[in-house]
Amino acid sequence: MAYDIHISSAPARFELKLGEVWRYRDLIGFMVRRSFVLTYKQTVLGPAWLFLQPLGASALNAIVFGEIAAIGTDGIPQYLFYLLGTALWGLFASSMMSNASVFTSNAYIFGKVYFARLTVPIANTIVCILRFLLQMLIVMVFLVWYTVHGLVHPVWKYWLFLPLVMLVLALLGMSMGMVASCLTAKYRDFGFLAGAICRLWMYATPVVYPLSQLRNPLLLRLVRYNPITAPFEFFRFLMAGKGAVDPVMLMIGVTVTVLCFLGSVLLFNRVEKDFIDKV
Repeated sequence: MAYDIHISSAPARFELKLGEVWRYRDLIGFMVRRSFVLTYKQTVLGPAWLFLQPLGASALNAIVFGEIAAIGTDGIPQYLFYLLGTALWGLFASSMMSNASVFTSNAYIFGKVYFARLTVPIANTIVCILRFLLQMLIVMVFLVWYTVHGLVHPVWKYWLFLPLVMLVLALLGMSMGMVASCLTAKYRDFGFLAGAICRLWMYATPVVYPLSQLRNPLLLRLVRYNPITAPFEFFRFLMAGKGAVDPVMLMIGVTVTVLCFLGSVLLFNRVEKDFIDKV
């Protein structure tokens, strides 16, 4: 089916262009498949890295934060606690960093052929979501083992909210990455700053510690206002029955995610109009 595409040099308007993205849905599917193939092509272990990365990172966190720093885990088995946090943080961080250099990484092809630029960050984010879903398979193995032995008690009746938690983390990471990409198009050094912000953000999020371990009232307040803190705690509550669930903060996190997503898409569409002259 053919579509008429109008490319104008008029000043960019604030529009989402989601209808145009939908027309390129086949291209999104192609980019997702290509990303998986290229990521694990010519590697010794191939897709096994999908599972080895969170397993290794969780083991390291358990040693450093669980044994050496002796940080509590709210009664959740130590390795499962860090595995849950590592898997969910990987979704957010990969969604952010895979989109933090969309313009600079794709400048060559963007300058040669026209297609909806927004398809690239969407495809990147879908890849991150699929990777997270695959990693959840190994998480489920540990979860079932601990559940059978009575060490954790998942809140099964609320598991319908798991897609919401996943979507919030993926969209907020994508939004932050798109904002970083827009800034990097003009200021190249912001690409390095985005990586530093992402790493610092992890320590402002209850990834390697539960919210209950924060004793300083000011620090606790700052961490609670982190828009991904509530989804993290809610995720642990759903999976292991432990977590500081705050419906108000969760709704605030969802609201912030929606606003950031809309704002980042508007900014992205505005910058893509003339970014090729800046990179």
